[in-house]
Amino acid sequence: MITSIREDKKGDIWCSSVSGICRVTRGSYNVTSYGSRDGITANTGDNNLYTFCNGNMAIFSSAGYYVFNPSEVEPKRYSVPLSVTSFKIDDKEQYFYNVIAKGESYTVPAGANVVSFEYAAIDLVRPDKEEYTYMLENFDKDWVVAGTRRYAGYANLPGGDYIFKVKATNKTGHWDVPVVSIPVHVDQPFYKTWWFFALLIIIIANSFYIFYRYKLKKQQQIMQLSGKASALEKEKALVMYESLKQHLNPHFLFNSLTSLSSLIRFDQKLAGEFLDGLSKIYRYILKSRDRETVPLMEEVKFVATFIQLQKTRFEKGLAVNINVPEEYYANKIAPVTLQNLIENAIKHNIIDEDSPLVIDIFTEEGYLVVKNNLQKKNFVETSNKQGLANLKSLYNYLSPKPIIIEENDQHFFVKIPLI
Repeated sequence: MITSIREDKKGDIWCSSVSGICRVTRGSYNVTSYGSRDGITANTGDNNLYTFCNGNMAIFSSAGYYVFNPSEVEPKRYSVPLSVTSFKIDDKEQYFYNVIAKGESYTVPAGANVVSFEYAAIDLVRPDKEEYTYMLENFDKDWVVAGTRRYAGYANLPGGDYIFKVKATNKTGHWDVPVVSIPVHVDQPFYKTWWFFALLIIIIANSFYIFYRYKLKKQQQIMQLSGKASALEKEKALVMYESLKQHLNPHFLFNSLTSLSSLIRFDQKLAGEFLDGLSKIYRYILKSRDRETVPLMEEVKFVATFIQLQKTRFEKGLAVNINVPEEYYANKIAPVTLQNLIENAIKHNIIDEDSPLVIDIFTEEGYLVVKNNLQKKNFVETSNKQGLANLKSLYNYLSPKPIIIEENDQHFFVKIPLI
């Protein structure tokens, strides 16, 4: 409880109380108390702090009075020993003095959660006046004023070298005193070390490289297998189609020679024309056998000759109508396709003058359509039932559009994609 307040010439404020007096320093606002330990042995009463004209102050009491010059009053400073009394890691006491005595740093293991220090100044005169400040060098940016608190704690310190420093003073604001230092080394967790990061980068880089090589190798294998599969498919289709041509050609030749033999006996002029047409057919087959595709115009001209020979053989029993606009002549088709389809229709259907086989050849939505009326034979002696299947296999290689085969009660359709 403050009983009186006075101001000295420097602007400091002096206050009296039942336990003594105190001074509030102007500017810094430090509070310094003076009591019985400073020589004031008497209790004070009301209005017992006075200021004289010369700047001196007086304290009156029943035991006498004290006169002093405020500008000359400074608290006494005592040089007292200071030491760190406790060093704990995760609340476990560490015995560090032998390590420090050797001039070494005390090592804190990696993964420690809390590192704490306790310190004390051995002041037997004014222990209540001791104030402390500390800092952990390389962690704290500045000194931490602790007041009378004698404890400092740090949680989850990064790996590195530190120095814990602490100072004590019994004169407020005066820190030009000796410093007690304790060097500390905190181990870095292995997963935060530079070599771990370097190793991790190397592992990741190698993993990406191995994955890249593996993916590249797989892609090469897939491409090779795809190329082999495509080549095998092509080779299979060509072999089957070649086999088809070879199968049909002898049968056609046999029938043609039979027809030619009859014509020679009855009409030598027509036989000569027939023989000329037959030679054109085989010339075309030999010319196109090494080609995957031929222009539609060539195929139409060739099949016209083939049709003429067949009409010589079947006369009014066979009717073939070709309606292909010239705008499609530049499109491509596999050679001998039309011959095979017409031969197929002839082979599987009854041909008679009273009920002729009518074959229509025309274009429709990018397809060349071969259509014939149905009058099926009960038995086909030379059929191996592989002709259309082999033709479909070939066009699977030649075109992304498939061959379409349709049949209804009256007609049979084969639609060949134009390339």
